[in-house]
Amino acid sequence: MRGRQLADIALSTRLSEREVTYTALSLDLRDSDLFLTKGALKSLDAVALEQLRHRGNRLFADPVDEALSDDLASAVDGVVAASRTAFDDYRARWPRTPIAIVDHHVDPRVLDIMRTPRDFDEARFGYFGEQMNTIRSKRIARVVDFVQVSTAVIDDSWIARLPTVNVHYGIRRSRALDHHKPFLKGFTAAACHSLILIQHDQAEARRWLPPDYPFWLRSDVTEPAILESIDAIRASYGTAQWREGLEVMRDIADRTSPASIGAQLVSLFA
Repeated sequence: MRGRQLADIALSTRLSEREVTYTALSLDLRDSDLFLTKGALKSLDAVALEQLRHRGNRLFADPVDEALSDDLASAVDGVVAASRTAFDDYRARWPRTPIAIVDHHVDPRVLDIMRTPRDFDEARFGYFGEQMNTIRSKRIARVVDFVQVSTAVIDDSWIARLPTVNVHYGIRRSRALDHHKPFLKGFTAAACHSLILIQHDQAEARRWLPPDYPFWLRSDVTEPAILESIDAIRASYGTAQWREGLEVMRDIADRTSPASIGAQLVSLFA
């Protein structure tokens, strides 16, 4: 997503006046602005980055949710933060390195499928992602449609399931390997004109959802607490509280639209 799709977004801006391509990394590249995805960064060291700079390239590292070493951060012209928590952390760690935000975009296929109006008469819940990253039980699975989305295989069948729900289940199970996770589940829910249920202890989510967002899970993440929150959301369907939540999500959708992400890319390369 941060490669070909982001390049396509760049082409929809005035960056199209330049040559914008998504290509395999090569140390022979010259006189270019190189947006280095987290996959590309895994194959590079400080020596290789210095070689690329000597060939007239400007280097922008985009680690997203991966760790970035101090050596690599000091060898590039800028580090891209895909989340607000990453931006703060990077600025504190590397005060001499320019840091820029390019928020994580929503898969454009999601935007395409959501152009068709939907009709609901109640709250319907869905989780889209890796099962290991969430909290699931038999009781929760009775009311939440758990849809596996794996980045390890090419399978976009989950996208067709998005229009069947209007509340995205965003409860996260934290893992030691997690670094700075963008609020992509929230962005996707917003693009789907849906609410999201997520726990309040998620730092990145708190950067996007206001303190008075009606559908935080504020208590400990337990099965009873989750089920109670689900029941509360179901009871709120069609009420002022429900509409208030949707208004919050509409704002997030605007802030992470392709036009907004494109403007961030223009600013990055300016």
